[in-house]
Amino acid sequence: MKHFFSVLVLMVLFTEGYSQKVGVVGNPSSSSNAIIGNSRYHVSESIYTNQELGYPNFITANTAIQKIGFVVNALGDPLVVSNFKIWMKNVSSNETVFPFQSAYTTTGYTLVFNGTINTADTIDGNILEITLNTPFQRGFGANLQILIERLDGAIHSGFQFATANGNSSDRLAKSSREYNDVTSPVPGSTTLRPTKLRPAIQLVHVFTDDAGIKSILHPNFSCFNTNQTISVNLTNDGINAIPVGGAQITLNIGGANVYNATLTNSTVVNPGSFEIISFSGINLDNPGVNYDTAFLSYLGDGTTFNDTLKSFINTASSLTFASTTDTIKEDVESNVLNVFPFVDLVNGNTQLWKVNQGSYSNSELSAPIDPIDGNKYFLFEALYDAEEGDGDLNTQDFVSRLYSNCITLLPSNTTGVSFYMTHDNSFSSFDDSVFVVISTDKGQTWTRLQGFGRYEDVAIPYWKEEIVTIPDSYRGETVQIGFEGVSLWGNVSGVDNIKIFPYVALPVTLMNFEAKRNGSVNNLSWVTSQEINASKFIIERSTDGRNFNEIGYVAAFGNSSTAKNYRFVDPTPNKGNNYYRLKLINNDNSFRLSEIKNVKHLSFAEMTVSPNPVAQNMRILIDADKSEKASLFITDLSGRRVYNTSVIVNEGNNTLYIPVAALNSGSYIVTIQLANQTLVKKINKF
Repeated sequence: MKHFFSVLVLMVLFTEGYSQKVGVVGNPSSSSNAIIGNSRYHVSESIYTNQELGYPNFITANTAIQKIGFVVNALGDPLVVSNFKIWMKNVSSNETVFPFQSAYTTTGYTLVFNGTINTADTIDGNILEITLNTPFQRGFGANLQILIERLDGAIHSGFQFATANGNSSDRLAKSSREYNDVTSPVPGSTTLRPTKLRPAIQLVHVFTDDAGIKSILHPNFSCFNTNQTISVNLTNDGINAIPVGGAQITLNIGGANVYNATLTNSTVVNPGSFEIISFSGINLDNPGVNYDTAFLSYLGDGTTFNDTLKSFINTASSLTFASTTDTIKEDVESNVLNVFPFVDLVNGNTQLWKVNQGSYSNSELSAPIDPIDGNKYFLFEALYDAEEGDGDLNTQDFVSRLYSNCITLLPSNTTGVSFYMTHDNSFSSFDDSVFVVISTDKGQTWTRLQGFGRYEDVAIPYWKEEIVTIPDSYRGETVQIGFEGVSLWGNVSGVDNIKIFPYVALPVTLMNFEAKRNGSVNNLSWVTSQEINASKFIIERSTDGRNFNEIGYVAAFGNSSTAKNYRFVDPTPNKGNNYYRLKLINNDNSFRLSEIKNVKHLSFAEMTVSPNPVAQNMRILIDADKSEKASLFITDLSGRRVYNTSVIVNEGNNTLYIPVAALNSGSYIVTIQLANQTLVKKINKF
């Protein structure tokens, strides 16, 4: 992921060495007209870079491409496709895109397949593998250009071949061009349209004897105080079986911890099968990065490209509380993340956590997300890459986990987790969520403690503090704490200023915070249930919900275990929206922010009626811009007045109670006539 900040560690294998089976399926997308679809004819011409295919794959006669596989998204009737041709040619490494429309031609190509394919012949669940009539040898350092023709003139509406976007360096690059229509294309005259969508392919060469290392299997990133096991997946990609003891695997570990051992396969490994070879008794106690390399030695091996695999595993640090008043913090500002350095892809194919620097914006946000303080914060990018204008990666149901080093909880105290998260001003429904999770078994299993939703709306996202109490059943445990982001392809969530503290009581516990209009002024009130070394409450105001300025402060009581009431009057609120928040300052100058409250000062009056429907007494709330005499009347739908009175409304909030028990059941119109405004509401009477 090109946006992913370097201090986060991705839990994937970084491989060196190459296999006789290479796939180009990155940046997956799909197109209903890719190779097979609703058109009668198809031609596509695509470039696959040397970097994607990997040097030295397929560059000698003994390693030439023998098979090509296409990733099939859907199957349907008819299954058989006739008159299907595949052409290949080597092009310069500088040729990576098709910048213009032009007529297609087969000049310079080698026809590697000409015949019929059956899309029911899929392997690995969704790969259609085609054996070439003529093996193709790649040029040294060259890019590979593939031309596909489907000229059967049939509609294959049930089919859909997956595509890969762009190329290895630019997912938006026009690395392909295509023709889909009902008219048979003519080489030299039919125009191909440039596109970023290339067929997702897999290229294969099969050797008589070919052992390979497919993967290295690690324990999860965690802290260790017992010896661990790391396993190597030995595969047989050749034609002949690997006899017992025929393959030697050496595992070498360096970095924070050191290990070296050699084992052989204990069973016969048949073609297309594998054996998991486990290395046990590995000491990974020292925290830091462990770099491991697996080497394969197999007599008669047809290729050594897939005989070496490198990867890494992190040994997490062990964090402890120095005292019952200590706090473990992660503010994301450092280049090294000391508390939350790890991420894990739980579901989906793209990691969505990153460290964001500065403001973040996309086309769906009405205002950017600015850092709460400093210049960095964690970002769960559910709307992936929208800021680049590339919204074709649907991340719905993708789950990514950001998680911590090991933390030993105190046995005598309840532990809490506080953090700031960006929310919207509206919470009518939740599209994307962030869950606080915990693990006690080295990250093998995770338990969700509490979730927080982020509503996808054009409303302004703002920072709000959330607090989660870890259940007392975890006291004394060594745990890892995480933030599990769940995407419904809505919008992004920011997380910052994470604190883990071994005490239930925060310096100031805010029970509630209210802001209301009172005539020409706004009244703010709040209650604390306890205070520990509290200094003051700074009152901040904003007109846009993002940029706040201090308008006053109230001294805190300081230390208290009983409820304390506070009030503040804003004598000169702005016309329109007035957003308020409290900045709770402690004696050590640390602070927390309250939630945001909004009070409107409009140049007109507003009216609400409840309950509706009504049976006996109707309550009318009027937020008046000024004091004046008003007429109130109720009419039926024919316009006949059934109730009439005069009232005095004062500037600010007014409450009127109107008896309606005598009215017949049905619909009515409530009207309040002011000097310069008429307020109207429809009600229903039981």
